[in-house]
Amino acid sequence: MTKYIVFWKYKPENLAKIIEKSLKAQALAEKEPEKHAKYLFPPHHTGYCKGFSIIDVVAPEQITKSMVFWFPELEQKFVPLIDNQDLLKAYQETHK
Repeated sequence: MTKYIVFWKYKPENLAKIIEKSLKAQALAEKEPEKHAKYLFPPHHTGYCKGFSIIDVVAPEQITKSMVFWFPELEQKFVPLIDNQDLLKAYQETHK
């Protein structure tokens, strides 16, 4: 599993569609949770029409499906969160 912070933003005129899609996404995730990323930190707004979430992804297709689902109303940027212990281990292995 890979954790990502997802930064997102939308235009105010898309708010009604964002709400509609959000309710649909919640229902789909409840019905088939294995097909969707798991929220570790649910969506939170950080300003005007923008915010972030933290998710756990089992398969890369979950990101692709999310991008397609929310397009074009919501712009998303996925940034992987790398555990410091994993980073240190990888560094030590490659710098022997």
